[in-house]
Amino acid sequence: MNFNIVGQYLNQQQAFSNPAFYAMIRVIYKQIEGNKLQSENWYEYMYPDGEPYKIQYHTYKHITSNEVEYQCYNKEWHPTCKYKFVWDGTYWVSSLCDECVVNGVIIQSVLKFNNEKFIAEDVGYDSEGNIVFGRSGMPFIFDRIP
Repeated sequence: MNFNIVGQYLNQQQAFSNPAFYAMIRVIYKQIEGNKLQSENWYEYMYPDGEPYKIQYHTYKHITSNEVEYQCYNKEWHPTCKYKFVWDGTYWVSSLCDECVVNGVIIQSVLKFNNEKFIAEDVGYDSEGNIVFGRSGMPFIFDRIP
């Protein structure tokens, strides 16, 4: 399976079925050049006239046909989290390569995607183990949209 996360994703079905727990989010991955990507996360009610609440950059490198190294960067292109994606026959599934700490927050993250879905479970913990964002066991489930 080709490693291609470029596209737009929306969790409309999830947000409509459980609005108390899930905001409606649009995630956009754009190819910048070669192996460089930009991602934007938008609250749907802000799209497209407002500003995304998160912008990141990414690079990726194939290790084998079924493994990809994936490095995330903040808006200033400083490295943040590094992942390894492995094709499991249905999804490209990530695992963090190292401990990921961004602005003092310890990040635990699993990403999965294929040609139809993008699934993200990101949880941030402070130094005492308290959750400061996200919910463990409650991933965001996005459908690829045209």
